[in-house]
Amino acid sequence: GRLGPLQPAIPLLSTILWAPRWVASQIELPAMMLSKNPYVRKEAARMVVQTYGPVVGILAAGAAAGAWTVEWDARSTDMAKLRVGNTRIDLTRGMSQYIRFVTQMARGTRIDRNGKLAKTNRKDLIIRLTQSKFAPVPSLFMDMAAGKNYIGETMEMTPEVLRREAYRRLMPLGVQDMVDAVQEDGTLGAAIAWPTFFGAGIQSYKNSIPTPFGGKSIPGTKQFNREQALEELKRLRK
Repeated sequence: GRLGPLQPAIPLLSTILWAPRWVASQIELPAMMLSKNPYVRKEAARMVVQTYGPVVGILAAGAAAGAWTVEWDARSTDMAKLRVGNTRIDLTRGMSQYIRFVTQMARGTRIDRNGKLAKTNRKDLIIRLTQSKFAPVPSLFMDMAAGKNYIGETMEMTPEVLRREAYRRLMPLGVQDMVDAVQEDGTLGAAIAWPTFFGAGIQSYKNSIPTPFGGKSIPGTKQFNREQALEELKRLRK
């Protein structure tokens, strides 16, 4: 992505923000659809369809076949994410985050992780989006100053929190996603979380929304703690 007059400052921005040119590229393509040049608008629209059309097709086909569930409401945290058990896979390259942000800001409501409709605090939305875009080290200081991270977890400097933050900021994201998936959904989580190594976003957590496997008891699997999850990953690699 292009950063206009900030282009010369990319080395500095990259130490503060998480992949600023990547973020710019996500915004740049849909913004081109508003160009005054009709040829630019046409090409941008074609690229959007080519990029996200197959994603929508995969989500819809799997949901229709009962292989996974998909939430289409743009106010939801699960919007446009493929869900099996307690694991969600985002195939939109993170674009769903911006669609959700704009929708929640415009409508003033959101659907939380438990599927409940709630009013939106627009200031908190902006703060959370900003916090999520900082690089690991700057974001740690931002979270400590705020007293909580962008998903609302406490940032009190207890040994437990320090271990949690060290793990999150030092461990490769793909490994974290895989461990979380195994921890939540056992062997099934490991089987479906591999797209994380090809750029898909993976989130694994429990809530009360029904899933094809009931959300709690998943046939042929069991729940793991973090140590067991790592051992299971080692076994699967072998």
